[in-house]
Order: sequence, then C-alpha cells, then structure tokens
Amino acid sequence: RQGQSRRMVVSVAPIEGFGLYPVVCERITGISIGSVCRVGKMHAGCDSYIDEDLKRLRTAWSERLMKRREMLGEKLHSIIDKADKSKSDSDLQTRLVDEWVMLVNERNAVLVPQVDSGLPGAPSSKG
Repeated sequence: RQGQSRRMVVSVAPIEGFGLYPVVCERITGISIGSVCRVGKMHAGCDSYIDEDLKRLRTAWSERLMKRREMLGEKLHSIIDKADKSKSDSDLQTRLVDEWVMLVNERNAVLVPQVDSGLPGAPSSKG
C-alpha cells in the first residue's frame, strides 16, 4: 500500500560465461526500485515503464559492447598489419580474436536473449 515501506535485500554478481557487464559490480553504491508490482495469472503485465527501462538498458549495454568491439578491432588490425610478428604478438592476436567473438556473442544475447537464459527480457519456457 502507498505510504508503507519495505526492506529488500539485493545482491549483484557476475554470471559466469556471460562476459563483460556494462556495470562493475564492485562499484555499485546504491539501488533504487520503481514501479514495483506483482504479476498474477490474470495480469497481462505491469506497465510500459518496465519495457522502456529494459530497452534503455539493452541499448546502453549494446553500445558499450560495440565500443569495446571497435577498440578490439583497431588493436587487432594493428597486430595483423605488422610485418614481423613476435610470439607475444601472435598470442595477443589469438586472445583479441577470442574476446572479439565473445563480445559479438554477448551483444547477440543482449539484443535477442535465449529462452530461460536469465538475462533481462529473456522469454520463459514456463509460459
């Protein structure tokens, strides 16, 4: 009810296998919650604010991933263009390619999350 307050415990932790986040978990100093509601079987959904927030989060996350991908691409091209590559250059190139592929996969997961992936906005198989 309006005017009542409730305490809520929130934890944030990185999920293994999902790569980089647009936020550093250790630097979170506060969390605010708005438009909290409970969805029952008869509700179609809460309201448009949740969808708008999710779209904003996806856009911001995707933009950060694209910037990181561009930086990796520039670094990768500078190594590829080298005439004489050392062993460390070859190792760095392999790591950069692996990270670049991971960023592409992560961006795809952000934009179109798989069913039951645990990512915000992912569809549920439970209906």
